[in-house]
Amino acid sequence: MRLLKWIVVAALLGYAMRPLLGPHQISGHSTYSDLVRAEALHAAVSHGDWTPRWLPDFYFGHGSPTFHFYAPGGYYLVELSRLLGASPLWALKIAFLLSWLLGAAATYRLAIDLGGRAGATLATLAYGLAPYLLIDVYMRNGIAEVAAFGLFPWVLWATWRTAKGPRLSSWLLAVAGTAALALTHNITSLLATPILLGLALTAGERLRGKGRALTAIGVGLAIAAFFWLPALLDQGQVSAGQSLTGGYFDYQRHFLDPVGMVTPAGGGPLVIGPRETVSIKFGALLVLGLLAALVALCLPRLRHRLKVSGVVAYFVGATLVCLWMATPLSAFLWGHLPLLRFVQFPWRFLLPATCLAAPLVGLLPRLAPRRARRLVRYALISLAVTVAAPYIFRVYLLFEPDPNGPRQHQGEPVRMPAAQMAGREPAADGLVAPHRLLTIETLRGRGVTGTVSNDFLPSAVERLPRGLPQPAEVVRGDGRLLAGGWGYPSVWAEVEARGETRVALGQFWFPGWRVWLDGKETPVVAEPGRGRLLVTVPAGRHRLEARFGANGSVRWGYAVSLLGVLALGCGVVGWRRIGGRTNPTDTLAAE
Repeated sequence: MRLLKWIVVAALLGYAMRPLLGPHQISGHSTYSDLVRAEALHAAVSHGDWTPRWLPDFYFGHGSPTFHFYAPGGYYLVELSRLLGASPLWALKIAFLLSWLLGAAATYRLAIDLGGRAGATLATLAYGLAPYLLIDVYMRNGIAEVAAFGLFPWVLWATWRTAKGPRLSSWLLAVAGTAALALTHNITSLLATPILLGLALTAGERLRGKGRALTAIGVGLAIAAFFWLPALLDQGQVSAGQSLTGGYFDYQRHFLDPVGMVTPAGGGPLVIGPRETVSIKFGALLVLGLLAALVALCLPRLRHRLKVSGVVAYFVGATLVCLWMATPLSAFLWGHLPLLRFVQFPWRFLLPATCLAAPLVGLLPRLAPRRARRLVRYALISLAVTVAAPYIFRVYLLFEPDPNGPRQHQGEPVRMPAAQMAGREPAADGLVAPHRLLTIETLRGRGVTGTVSNDFLPSAVERLPRGLPQPAEVVRGDGRLLAGGWGYPSVWAEVEARGETRVALGQFWFPGWRVWLDGKETPVVAEPGRGRLLVTVPAGRHRLEARFGANGSVRWGYAVSLLGVLALGCGVVGWRRIGGRTNPTDTLAAE
């Protein structure tokens, strides 16, 4: 019987994942950006730069500090698949699938601890078929947020277990999960951290348990500080402040209807293709799970029979707060918390709401009479499949026009409904998979930026380049370029000057660039208007070398991360003294 149950779960998750298992690239809001970022990361890793903050191939080869600001964790998951032999197309698909399955497995564990095994598989399906997860995979198609979607349930589970009992494995998982979340998706980490802190304070029945959980969160954030601290301190060095929060990305344009997001009618529109939208929904099954938990909490006899723990009340409360934050009712809070505007879309709060509510769905079968539980399960599974179907079948595919094919599309990517491509050969329409054309040379030649609206363009750049740069260019004085080239991330040039000459090297200026003139470090500034590295060269023949490295904010970040690693080591070495021996009254079993 248990085997049959898991066959059903695997079949339904396979049904939901079916579009990802096809031979074509799913199209979504972030697809193109993800493909080019993954290719740029792969190029850097291939040249030995395993932790690139500067990607030298964007903006016609002038470079961009993309991974100085944008969390790279999801792209390392893609890169791992590529290193193991997967093609660029399948490496991205595998990253989506692994993240999806990772979150489903964590939801199963959470559901067992919240309500027992009876409804755990139903909770797993509630997560795996949740509307916002399907929207994230098939409409938005952003690997960073989907990877965070898969991580967050594990961090919830580990934080709870750490607060309830002194288990070193749970504490280490909470530390690693918190750090990984910060390194995977900035916004999800921003939304998740207050939820984790609240869980630590609520789930820990004793001061010692609260301290353990809070310490795990603090150590995890400290370890990840080498990324998030420079990203926070260097915001003013790029155009992100305006481009990430203005125009389409203004949060005021994306609130959800409070009634529409939890009922069949209404909901916020999300564009998925030309003149076509879907509704952003929380999901009927998740709503029922939330209501079931509320009923169990409000009826003392039922609460005692089901052994509903206090942490269920926290999950319910946190879910309701997340749903409230997605509606115009919370607009005043959005206007007063400065970092909140970088969330851009209030409906992003459906991610933590889904992770919190999915385990509560496991309570639903236990509310029904014992004889009717099987029928209730079948009915709820049918409901989950019905709600998920529109998001699974309204999928678009992404193609590139084949330069040598019989049909041209003005060089723009082509998005087509998956149903329209069924049984057809894309090559017959002059279309190819995008990863076949998006080589690193193509990225440089097209002037790809890696973002939608110049989010990570250095603020010194006022005029965008229109073509590939030379390694160096004389902008003032009498001189000429003899030789030059690029590295990862570096640029060099040999120049000959007849007098004092100003030379612009072919990379944008950003804190962290250092330039050597004939082996001695020389001052470098941003070229006015064009923003390139600008140095002054005396008369004679000289060699210029520029390399990108750690600036002051990065050094501060690494210092904090080092303290986090030391705290982690101290926690492991002194665990018995810090955590105490396991107490029968301080465990999950005691509930």
